[in-house]
Amino acid sequence: MEFAVVDLETTGGLPSRDRIIEIGIVIITDGEVTDRYESLVNPERSIPPFIANMTGISNEAVKAAPKFFEIAKDIVLKLKGRIFVAHNVNFDYNFLRYEFQQLGYAFSSRRLCTVQLSRKLYPEYKSHGLSKLVKRFNLNMTDRHRALGDAQATAEFLLLSFQQKTNTPAEIKHLVNFGLQSARLPQNISIEDLHKLPEKPGVYFLMDDNNEFAYIGKSDNIKRRIFEHFGKGGKKTSQLLRSVHHIEYELTPGNLIALLKEDQYIKKYNPPINKAQKRTSFPYVIVKHQKSNNTFFKVHTHTRAEKQKWEVIAEFGQRKHAYAHLENVSRDLGLCACRIQDKTQSKCWKRQTNSCPIPENMEEPISIDLLENQISQYFPNDQIIWESLSNENSIGFIKIQSGICTAFGELSNQESIHSLEELENHSFPYSGTSYTNKVIFRELSMRRKKYNIIPL
Repeated sequence: MEFAVVDLETTGGLPSRDRIIEIGIVIITDGEVTDRYESLVNPERSIPPFIANMTGISNEAVKAAPKFFEIAKDIVLKLKGRIFVAHNVNFDYNFLRYEFQQLGYAFSSRRLCTVQLSRKLYPEYKSHGLSKLVKRFNLNMTDRHRALGDAQATAEFLLLSFQQKTNTPAEIKHLVNFGLQSARLPQNISIEDLHKLPEKPGVYFLMDDNNEFAYIGKSDNIKRRIFEHFGKGGKKTSQLLRSVHHIEYELTPGNLIALLKEDQYIKKYNPPINKAQKRTSFPYVIVKHQKSNNTFFKVHTHTRAEKQKWEVIAEFGQRKHAYAHLENVSRDLGLCACRIQDKTQSKCWKRQTNSCPIPENMEEPISIDLLENQISQYFPNDQIIWESLSNENSIGFIKIQSGICTAFGELSNQESIHSLEELENHSFPYSGTSYTNKVIFRELSMRRKKYNIIPL
């Protein structure tokens, strides 16, 4: 096995906001350190004082350092074909992947987290931070919170684990392959094939030996999702193992467009394994409830609503999303959500804590039919929903009209739109349903910060 042990120092914790200020790489080949690489990186922005104090890297120190694009080729050559290793690997991996994306390069690599490896090999210890490992195993730490110093300590731990634990190679293989064994794959697909899949959002197609669709799915990380499919047990995995011959995929700007395209393709091709699967469940419902000659709306589980034969007005994946919907509807109508949920209450409990948005005695009378109609609509207003966290090439959008999704599309990051008419040229018609409304609403509720909503 060949490893590239990596450590980065950055201006903060978000790849989309912050930048790399130093990179250190230690190459391990056949159980020996064969190469080292380090470089300061000009982040083209100021380094926060906290980071400068922790790392000792000042703005002056990086002023003459190369920018990332100037050393990108050197880094690729160091990492190519090797297992990417880091302590808390996703942090370093995602930062590098984002920087490469900005240069138009789709970086992907097998990766190993030494935090997870330490937990597997040394379960008797509670803490597995790098400082703890240095102290516990007497590792050589020359310069803490500097990239090469941390990378060398991590590399030393990796080499030590091979010496101390005979199961280290097996555990590494397990972690690198997301727990999947080669024996759990269809005959014509290898672990290497799965590692070549993109770690991006999109729709994937599991095809049979007649090039027909056996299963269609979507994910914000195609590679990881395919590993999960074959790594699980159960009836579905058995069907996939028997049926799948090869894998195809279509990238999308984000998860929302992938969701709609998945729905379109499943309706069009009706894959046999998809047919056998249950649709997404929405266990929490808003019901119309009668009590003491008053009508109001409450949140219950689907099972209880069916048992009590209550009229279901709207369905949700999580209880908190149902309550949030009631709050939004009541606010839009100038009503107190507390009273909507139980009109028999004499006082709003929120007013007792001064948190009710509706002043006392300011509520206007409203018909139950209008209220029910508003609650039943997941999208009462026409709007464009943009995926604000797009991939490196495009950004996706969907169009909501008359309460349903009527179109979706994507734009190149280089394009600008000045009118709805121009947007139509980039749109594809879509026949939304009440089911897709619920799925879209759930996605927005779970990842609200990833989307920008523009009223029409």
